[in-house]
Amino acid sequence: MSLRTVLASAIDPDRWETTVVADPAEVELLVNRLASPAVSDAQIEHLGRPAYVDEDGESGPDHLVYAGVHDGRGYLDYIGARFGGDLPAVGILDGDPDSPEWQGAGHAFHRSSGVTLDSFHRLLVDLLRSGRPSERARWLDGEVHPTAPPAYHPAAGDR
Repeated sequence: MSLRTVLASAIDPDRWETTVVADPAEVELLVNRLASPAVSDAQIEHLGRPAYVDEDGESGPDHLVYAGVHDGRGYLDYIGARFGGDLPAVGILDGDPDSPEWQGAGHAFHRSSGVTLDSFHRLLVDLLRSGRPSERARWLDGEVHPTAPPAYHPAAGDR
């Protein structure tokens, strides 16, 4: 199983980099990239999950995970089929109550949803292995943050 990540540049809002994370050792590299000043946040898709097909026959991932590192904390939001169910859901991490709201280049993260980088790393490894939100964390039902910009996507040639 692997994760397709679309990393948003913190320097140029029109620039994204697509990478694939295929094993747990590569998750640490992803966390380090997200913690670097050149990267804002990422949109992640688990490539082992089924595609969603809409009424017009268009297909895409049945989920998206938004991830970022800000002020030494990791942030994750999960949007899509939750725990194998067929209903859409938004899962917001129940994190450190002192973690601030944070606006990345592609997603706005809620206050109190940041976790330690060790926890963030473990949650991403769990996502890689299972294709669903980690059961190690408490996920709060939520809505897409009202100040979030539209989701960013890789260019058609990158998919």
